[in-house]
Amino acid sequence: MVDALGNPLAFFLTGGQAHDLQGADALLPQMKADTVLADKAFDADERVIEPLLAQGKTPVIPPKSNRKEQRNFDKELYKARHLIENFVCKLKNSEPSPPAMTRPPETSSPVFIWSPA
Repeated sequence: MVDALGNPLAFFLTGGQAHDLQGADALLPQMKADTVLADKAFDADERVIEPLLAQGKTPVIPPKSNRKEQRNFDKELYKARHLIENFVCKLKNSEPSPPAMTRPPETSSPVFIWSPA
């Protein structure tokens, strides 16, 4: 999870084979921001969208193309999601690491959710 400037707030390490929603389950309850920007992997009604709406937060998550009921999202605000990608690139470039196949699964794939302050 990063703030509006791309600075890290929290992270949750999952195995490379784990779905991004496992990280969301761990990070979303501690999020204090009013808006959440995330990619299509987080377009899950029961695990992400509904809990955020129940807390009065605004999800800015594009709907998956196979979603039966498409929903709207703020396309302009979503463009700021590149800050998440920039942060992940900083992490990957900051310290050399062995190839993914040699790392234990629990250290392979960080999940980040951008939460503008």
